[in-house]
Amino acid sequence: MSTHPDFANKVRIGTEIGHRDAHFSRHQAQQERARAEHEADVYEQLGRLQMELAWLKKKSAAFS
Repeated sequence: MSTHPDFANKVRIGTEIGHRDAHFSRHQAQQERARAEHEADVYEQLGRLQMELAWLKKKSAAFS
């Protein structure tokens, strides 16, 4: 490995960029997981609301 200051500086900068990219990748993965969990929760809630609506329609049919 060269001991030239410019080379060492380029290696240091390249390493910093690599660490930054890894950090952003982890952050992006965390955001994707959070979004997927939120989406699953929303669909679960939607399913419960649809079942409740069907039940209410059935109950209200007795009064029509």
